[in-house]
Amino acid sequence: MARAAPQTGHSIHLQHLPYRVPSSRRRKRAVAIASFDDTAPAVTEPKPKLTVHYYRHAGDAATFGLHVWGTRVAHATSWDAPVGAAVPELPPGAAVSTEPTWVSFEVPLLDPSSDAFVAKTGDPSLSFIVHRGDEQCAKVENFLGDADHGDRAVWIVAGNPAVFSEPPDLSKLPTGETDLGKARAIWVSEGCFALPFSVDPSKVFVELVASSDGGLVITDNGAGGVVCENGGSDVRYIPLEIDSANWSSPDAGEAGDKYPHVRAAGYAIARLPAAYLEQNYAPWLLKCQLAVQAKDVTPDGRHGRLREATSVQTHGAVDDVFGGYAGPLGVEIKKPKNFGGFGDAESSVTIRLWAPTARDVSLRVFRGPDWGDHEFEVPMNETADGVWVVEGPAEWEGKYYQYVVSISHLPHSAD
Repeated sequence: MARAAPQTGHSIHLQHLPYRVPSSRRRKRAVAIASFDDTAPAVTEPKPKLTVHYYRHAGDAATFGLHVWGTRVAHATSWDAPVGAAVPELPPGAAVSTEPTWVSFEVPLLDPSSDAFVAKTGDPSLSFIVHRGDEQCAKVENFLGDADHGDRAVWIVAGNPAVFSEPPDLSKLPTGETDLGKARAIWVSEGCFALPFSVDPSKVFVELVASSDGGLVITDNGAGGVVCENGGSDVRYIPLEIDSANWSSPDAGEAGDKYPHVRAAGYAIARLPAAYLEQNYAPWLLKCQLAVQAKDVTPDGRHGRLREATSVQTHGAVDDVFGGYAGPLGVEIKKPKNFGGFGDAESSVTIRLWAPTARDVSLRVFRGPDWGDHEFEVPMNETADGVWVVEGPAEWEGKYYQYVVSISHLPHSAD
């Protein structure tokens, strides 16, 4: 039987028949879609950071900024554009407190293992200064090492040189500045000290701490007051008397005329007790490492928590006690008076150095200008006016010399 011819509308009819896609084609399509999703950008991990928490007893910490630099810093700052302080947000409905609060500065860091990190010989890893304009409060240098990874946090209390790795107990810390690296107190005359803090004798006890061989430190981050780490040093704690007349006293007034900027800054006057002046203590004290500390007075009259501590500038007292010397200094060569066979038979060389704050001075003599030309060293003797003297033979004339000066606990040389 003959096969029937195909109908012309067959292909159109097939387009409307139900159909399904083979499983192999579905898999290929799914794979293609998955490949397209894999091109989505990866999530980047946050950079490590340093958080500097900062506190000021005056309550104005938020007005300070953080200047930061170093090889570990992702974005170094300029002095005029420091990192701003972040103030903690109050919970909803909380009342605004008038008490001082902590503020914080966040500094993004570079990971030492990243390609962006470039170590430079001699450059600090991370250093920072807390400041307000030209007023510097705290400076910390080379804080991080290249081996320190991850986030770090430190706590800084204004006036305290310590760098805390955890929140300190403020109730045990001094309420003022206690950095002996700063000499804020000024000994303006033999009997008067100018103190950079206000003093109420009923609430604050002030004393001068003197150490013949240095070694003065503040213990327990300020809680222990000023002590001496040098066991062999002669240490004295001398109470200072607060002068109610302040700069109006005659001798304080004269000192104020010499140092008007100190008087204008509102410094308070404290006095060395009369008994120490009568026993001529000032020359000995001027050879010591000096500090002034102020402590709270408890209700029962005892000395409580440390409030302030600072080293002492002594130039005013040096001028007052030793500034009257008008004799010769340096080298003096005496020639023989050979007149008719009478007079001095030999020449001599006398060398004088004005160094009233020195504890020891010696003269080092050289036959030439090089260090290898050293011949000998002789001690010099101190006179009452702060001048050190040594006398030698005429052979010293024309030789080179050097002073070796010991001041407090720091020996050094001066040409």
